[in-house]
Amino acid sequence: MRKEKYENLFQFLASYFHQDFSVEFEEPEDAVQQFIDDTNTETRKAVVYELHKLLAETGDNEMEDAAFELGCYFSPQRHRGISMRAWLEQVVDKIRQSTT
Repeated sequence: MRKEKYENLFQFLASYFHQDFSVEFEEPEDAVQQFIDDTNTETRKAVVYELHKLLAETGDNEMEDAAFELGCYFSPQRHRGISMRAWLEQVVDKIRQSTT
């Protein structure tokens, strides 16, 4: 199961992109920023590592299902017109910038 393999990523996605995330955040970028504000550098680095691993190990056609399995209820395709992979690449860049 992916939750055990990507424990930190699951905690991030399920905590900040759960079913009601749009009630808490106006934009997905706000949720990412809140995660950055709420966590220490070590946790952010662990999420970046697991995001890279997920992106490397998961095909484009499986990416949306993989993110959903990890607790992500945000659909970048529906809301932004971009793929889950492209959106996760943006997320990983934003979080990585916060670790330097």
